[in-house]
Amino acid sequence: LDVLRRVAAAAPGWLAPGGCLLVETSERQAAAALDAFTRAGLTPRLAVCEDLYAHVVIGVRD
Repeated sequence: LDVLRRVAAAAPGWLAPGGCLLVETSERQAAAALDAFTRAGLTPRLAVCEDLYAHVVIGVRD
């Protein structure tokens, strides 16, 4: 999660307003990834596809 945290922290500086950062993660790390996005000032949400066992954290710059 170290790289994810660094990318999330820098994202508000290069995302346009309304821009999105998407990161695929594991189910186990999803909560920590959501927290990293929140701490970076992004509005986070989690998208899950049970069929593909995929977890994507989406962060939007307000």
